[in-house]
Amino acid sequence: MAGPTNQSVSALPELTIDDALVRFLDAQRSRLAPRTFRRYEEICDLLRHCLNGYGHTGMSGLELKRWERAYEAGDEEAFCHLMGPEHLVDNLGEFLGYFMIRKVAAGQEVLRAAGTVTKSLARWLTSRDGSMTRRWRSPSTEGATRPETFPRLKSSPVCCTS
Repeated sequence: MAGPTNQSVSALPELTIDDALVRFLDAQRSRLAPRTFRRYEEICDLLRHCLNGYGHTGMSGLELKRWERAYEAGDEEAFCHLMGPEHLVDNLGEFLGYFMIRKVAAGQEVLRAAGTVTKSLARWLTSRDGSMTRRWRSPSTEGATRPETFPRLKSSPVCCTS
């Protein structure tokens, strides 16, 4: 019989980001109006897209190697399929402060919704895992979920075409 092993950072998480987002949305479905729930789904889809596209940039070591193997094998959503919710927290500033503004070019209403959804997600995650509380209260994420901290966008965005 093998002895106990130390769980390393690279061990597979009990709950992946993908699992966490599915469970979060399932928990919200009954309490939200249909229109609001669709907005929650939209924001969670954008969050997945951001994490799968940019989340790996902050990784190193065995986690990065595991992600690279899965991605190179064709899993373009490997980050959310492999990583735990703590990586979601680590990338929240990127999602709200860069991705939603620069890549999505979201207006104020969508940015407010993103702040509301991520704040609700934070509460939901911390209610299930107390160790997540400290991560959500870090300086990089504390202000990131407050819509008033988002840069002001012009009411009619300029679109450039070539």
